[in-house]
Amino acid sequence: MLKKAQHAVGGEAVELTRLDNGVEILSLALPHTQSVALGFWIENGSRHQTAAEDGFAHLLEHMLFKGTPRYSAADLSAAMEPLGGNINAFTDRELTAYHATVLGEDLPEAFALMQEMVLHSHLSADELRLEKSVVAQEVAMVAEDPEDWVQEQLSRRIWGDDPLGWPILGRSSVIRRASRRRLLDYYRRHYVGSRIKIVAAGRVAHDGLVALASRELGDLPRGEGVPPCVPPVFQAGEQVQHRHTFQAHLAWAAEGFAVDTPDYYRASLANLILGGSSGSRLFRQIRERLGLAYSVYSHLEFYRDTGEWRLYAGTERSNWRRCAAEVEQVLAELAAQGPAPEELERGRRHLRAQLLMSLEDVEVRMTRLARQWIYLGRLVPAEESLDALAAVDAEGVRSLVEDRWGRRYRFLCLPEKGGAA
Repeated sequence: MLKKAQHAVGGEAVELTRLDNGVEILSLALPHTQSVALGFWIENGSRHQTAAEDGFAHLLEHMLFKGTPRYSAADLSAAMEPLGGNINAFTDRELTAYHATVLGEDLPEAFALMQEMVLHSHLSADELRLEKSVVAQEVAMVAEDPEDWVQEQLSRRIWGDDPLGWPILGRSSVIRRASRRRLLDYYRRHYVGSRIKIVAAGRVAHDGLVALASRELGDLPRGEGVPPCVPPVFQAGEQVQHRHTFQAHLAWAAEGFAVDTPDYYRASLANLILGGSSGSRLFRQIRERLGLAYSVYSHLEFYRDTGEWRLYAGTERSNWRRCAAEVEQVLAELAAQGPAPEELERGRRHLRAQLLMSLEDVEVRMTRLARQWIYLGRLVPAEESLDALAAVDAEGVRSLVEDRWGRRYRFLCLPEKGGAA
């Protein structure tokens, strides 16, 4: 086993132990806390599927809550309840995570439950039959929500037939055909030592966590690491589609940034000023001044080798042209003139406050440690982040908006004529 420590802010130390099979155990001890956040992070997401497996990553996440040879689904919930917390999970395009927050004294018990669930699911054929129906209904719900549907359509258009453009939930046709044998094969290929990170932050003793992980995960096969992904080519363009909706749903996308970009805080600040808060230009112009939309925002998504920058506005059918023109005008003005000094200062203070307040939350600390280690191979000290944020100037924001939004895709979902009123 290889063990090393990396010192971070204020004397805090991130400790790492790597088992012979590739499993990595990372911990950040925060002695002033009573709680600890524990996560089992799997380097597997919807991006790592074939067309015949579209939706398997998310379906598997569901199935791991459905029982093991030792615990039924009800037993898992009942065992977690006395610990004062619960086990949650999510699947995104590049990662799947199972996490819980408990008292430090209950870490061994929580670890035992989580490893049993994540690594020893029996994937019952009966439970799979039921859960396939549940997930298919979840897919149908997204299809019936115009805003979600528009975002999925936009993904398909900007990334083409690359898995990055596929819905995380998958396709109902593939999910309904999934067999226990095929899902079990997927489980065994992806939930292997070289792809697993055990991460804890809070009241945790690293050696104790390593002892738990060695005992329970030491025999797990190493397997193959994450396959290299070729970043897809971002597609610019425009499409108008009519659908049975009450509102017009307008969405834009520009190519974003990889996680390790040196422009991380320049992009984050630009997004906040554009549409990432209630003080943003889009919110103030489209909603507050003109009353054209209830929901209007911008959002950044960072991936390992590329990213997305999106805008969205939902408006009445009679206002869609004006709303679209106003969004375009906000983009054009920010790209031409950059932010005003007071906008830049408000944005800096906002992001600074978010960062510093997040350091008091053990679950956020655990998530930050996991993501930074997986993508960057280190924990970024808060001072480094604050320095990068302070260095962003108005010209940097302006030029970034001009560069990224110079090529974009616009997807307009308009109500059918004579359709929903």
